Amino acid sequence: MMFATIDELSDEPVTVTLEGERVRIRYGRGATLSLDISEAVDLVDAVATVLGEVAEKQ
Repeated sequence: MMFATIDELSDEPVTVTLEGERVRIRYGRGATLSLDISEAVDLVDAVATVLGEVAEKQ
């Protein structure tokens, strides 16, 4: 399992690009994730699952 902390005080934009077979997620100049497409799909699925659970509790 991988953990990362992004500075919540920064108002840097998050950008996502497709470069060949890689999805690059950039947060300002400080953090870049480079994932293959299946890893990016898994990441989006995990985030959507957690947000769905949060929404159900509200």
